[in-house]
Formats: sequence, structure tokens, C-alpha cells
Amino acid sequence: MALVGTAVHRCIEALLRDRSQTLERAWELTCRAMATEGSDPTQAPNSRRAFSRLRRRLPALLELVDDAEWTSEPLIEETLVSSDGMFEGTPDLVLVGQQRLLVVDYKSGFVSDDGGVDEGYSDQLLLYAHLSVETLGIGSADAYLLSLREGLVPVDVSEEQRNQYLRRAIGETQAYDQRSPGPQPAMPSEGACRWCNHVCACDQVWDEIEREQVLEPWGGHALEGKLLNSPTTARNDFSAVKIRVERGTVVGDVTISDIPRGPTGGLSEGSQVRIVGLRQIRDDVQGLAWVERKSHLLAFP
Repeated sequence: MALVGTAVHRCIEALLRDRSQTLERAWELTCRAMATEGSDPTQAPNSRRAFSRLRRRLPALLELVDDAEWTSEPLIEETLVSSDGMFEGTPDLVLVGQQRLLVVDYKSGFVSDDGGVDEGYSDQLLLYAHLSVETLGIGSADAYLLSLREGLVPVDVSEEQRNQYLRRAIGETQAYDQRSPGPQPAMPSEGACRWCNHVCACDQVWDEIEREQVLEPWGGHALEGKLLNSPTTARNDFSAVKIRVERGTVVGDVTISDIPRGPTGGLSEGSQVRIVGLRQIRDDVQGLAWVERKSHLLAFP
């Protein structure tokens, strides 16, 4: 689930910033902070499993960080921009030595198959490596994906591979400019989808939510599913519905409350919906609530 993936990222970041913490303490503080924001990762069904995997994979990452080769403090979640302003990215971790760099990005799920590393992930690391090399002025770079399922997975970010990626990326950018102002193909990402008004209607976004690559569209829970009952409206004019989730940041049958009358107009048992920007109700694993001026709902056939 995407909520737990966010917690894993934040926990690793907290540990790297304060190495005096134990993993257990960092996880506890991370989950507590996220709970105050309205989403408690410890209530997610896969929370314990994710923490167990993090415990198993973390030592390999810390061994990399502690290598005496690195001469500067780690760069953690630092946004890098190319000199021409064309490219921008925020790698999870960059380790800096006198003669080489190491770029690391964290993933909750599998990152490779029989054909090698997923192209989307390798492209992401190639971009981060290019930005790191250009920004820091160190020509040699290596890269790893830290997968909770697979451990440290190397990615080829050699100069030749970086140059090939740049040529392709520039070509895609030029194609984008040529299509403007016409429609563009969707390219979902955490940053791009966070405020996009079309996120409910975009099939590609929901494919990425399912793959846990877009973690928090509109900064909250997202789900796609079928209404198990018609909306029930209380005296305060707010509605509640029960939805069987087919994909999203939660699983199972979920009740959504505090929905204004407008978004539920025309909905009935069996309606198919997508909703983003929901908050978790404290101490209720299967309870979510509508957030005014943040949540969005789309019904579709």
C-alpha cells in the first residue's frame, strides 16, 4: 500500500539524518507523525510486513553510507536542477566521494524481472545520476535501487547510458513541445499528480497507484471501487457510503463519511467511483473521511 511506502521513505530519511536513533524508534516516530496528519501507517494491513522487510534490508544501505570513501555528508532528498533548467529531480540519497558518486533510490516492491531492471526505474536513476554528476562536478557515478523485496539492485548509470538517456529525454521534450497546445500522453509521478485536477479520470495514474509509484495523489488516500450501498444522508446533510476497493491506498470494504451532498448526486449501489484526497479516521482501519476543498470524486461506467 502506498501509505506504508511513504512511511518507509520517511523512516529511512529520519535514520540517515539522525544515526543515533534505532530503527524501531525512527519507525515509531514516523508513524506517529503521519497519524497526526490523518493517516496512520500502523493501521495498514501490510505495515508489519513492510517493517520486517525494512529491518532486513536496512543494514546493506547503512553499510554503503558508512563506507569511508565518502568525503561529504549524504545528500538526502535534495532537489537537483540541470544547468540549462531542462531537468530536475530529487534522489532519495546521494553519497559523494572525491572521485565518484553513488545514487540510491528506495522502492517498496519489486524493481526487476527476467528482463532486468524496470525501464521506468532505470530511467529515474539515470536522471538522478546525470543531475548529480553535473551539479557536483564528479564524473563517475554508480547507482542502486533499494527494494524491500529484492535488496540492493545495481543500475547501470555509466556515462554512455546517461548520454543515451539524455538524447531520448530531449527528444521526448521536443515532441512534447511540438504537440502543444494539443493533448499530451500521461506521465504520472508523485509531484505531477499531487495537484492535478485530472487525476481521477487518468487511467495511467491509477495504474501507477496500483504499482505503488504514485503514493499520495492529492496528499491523502485514493481508491477505486464499487459502492456496496446507496449513499445515506444524515441530518447535517453529509453522506456516507461503503465501497469495495479494487485498487488504491487501502484494501477491503471501506466506509467513507462526511461527503457533501453534491459529489454523491446520482450515485447508487453498484456505482463505480474513484476518490482521492481522503483522510483516515483515527483508530478505524476501514474508515475514511472526505476533506473539504481537498477530496475529489469521479463516477464512471
